[in-house]
This record gives sequence, C-alpha cells and structure tokens, in this order.
Amino acid sequence: MFSVEEARAANVCRICEESFTLKDTVMELGVDFAHVSCLEAYKKISDERLDKEFNQFLAVIHKKVPGEFAKILVSLKEIHSSKQSDYNSSGIQFRDYIPDGLRTLHSVIRGKVVRLKSLIGDEGYVVKAKHEPTSDSAIDLAVYALLMAAVAKVLEEH
Repeated sequence: MFSVEEARAANVCRICEESFTLKDTVMELGVDFAHVSCLEAYKKISDERLDKEFNQFLAVIHKKVPGEFAKILVSLKEIHSSKQSDYNSSGIQFRDYIPDGLRTLHSVIRGKVVRLKSLIGDEGYVVKAKHEPTSDSAIDLAVYALLMAAVAKVLEEH
C-alpha cells in the first residue's frame, strides 16, 4: 500500500495502486487518497482478519530474520576487513576518524538515526531510497554502534 504522499504524487489509489481516471470518485480527506470503493472495502476488513494476517506476516519474519541476521554479521566482518585497507593507508590512523572520541561517534550515530528516520514513512513503511537501501543505512548504524562499544570498553578498562 502506498503512503498518502506517494499516492498523491503518482496519482494512484493508495490501496489498489491503480491510476485514477476522471470518472473515479476520490476520497481525499487529510489522510486517505483512494477510491471510495477501495476505502469502503478496506474498512470492512475485520480486526480479527487483520490480526490473523499480521500474525502470519510475523511468523514469516521470525523464520527469515535469524538467517539474515547471521549473514549480516558475517558480512560486517568481511566489509570491515576490506575497508581497513582502503581507509587506513597513507598514514591515516583510526583516531583520525574519531578526533573527539565518543562524541564524534555519537554525532555519526545520530546522523545515521536521522537518515533512517527519513527513510521510514509516516506509517512505518520503508521508503525506497534512490542511492542507498535502508538496510545499508541500518548496517552502517550497527557498525558505528559496535565501534562506539569498542571505544567505550577500552576507555572503561583504563
């Protein structure tokens, strides 16, 4: 289902995702931008059915997420090793990337969180980014959080 903004921009029904024609009755009252018939059908869906469909969706997610999580952890290590050689040449040290220590990492993490917030629509759906998938931004956030944890651990021990 499209967000209201996407539906309005594409001139499509946010429920059935079909284009509007001149003969269509359109409901545009703040939140909804859809055919009246689609809205009426959508409103008739029972809470029980929505709960059932949502629970089925969650079951699929719960089956797939652990495997994806494991793959991401493996790829984090591979990417980190690969980027080490790219970014730490020509006399550049790790500390050059974080001149203010945890403050620098906090600022970077905050920027990543704000970016993710912008990629998640008002209704909690992922907005397709043109240049970097939302999952890549989330992985970047995880990497910086792990770096912050490592720096904090070292500081706590000394």
